[in-house]
Formats: sequence, structure tokens, C-alpha cells
Amino acid sequence: MDGLHALPSIIVTFLGMIILCGAVGVGLGYLAGIDPLTAYLATSPGGMDVITLIAVSVGGNAPLIMAVQLARFLVALLTGPRLAAIVAKRMRREG
Repeated sequence: MDGLHALPSIIVTFLGMIILCGAVGVGLGYLAGIDPLTAYLATSPGGMDVITLIAVSVGGNAPLIMAVQLARFLVALLTGPRLAAIVAKRMRREG
């Protein structure tokens, strides 16, 4: 039960990520002229395998969705370790 106090923060962060991905999807849909479902699936969080299955089953533009998901993965792969190091360094200073 010790981690239960973190639950509201986790829920807010999760909802914020979904809203942010939706906003980026709206922007992508507007700029690229694609349908909103394809734009949201292209920017939604989650695994590429699940997003691909959803895209194929609902008739989204699967190649575009996979390309954006791959770009998202590569950005996370390239920036994630550095960002984690910065956060860890700040937490050590504060804690």
C-alpha cells in the first residue's frame, strides 16, 4: 500500500500523455491531410504491434502509421537515455 499515494500522479500523467498524443494527432491530421483515426493511431502511445493490428482492423493507413510509430520509437531510443540521466542527476541533487 506504500505506492498507493502515487496513483493520482500516475493517472494524471497517463491521461496527459493520451491528450498530448491526441493533440499531436490532430496537428498531424491537419498538416498532412489525413483522416483523424489514422493521425491518432500514428501518434498514440503503445506498442507498434498493437497499433498495427488496430490500424489494419479498422482500415487505417497502416504504412503511414507504422512509419510515424517507427520515428517515435527512434526518437525515444535516441533521447531516452540522456533524458533519464538528466532526471536522475536532478533527483540526486534534490534528494
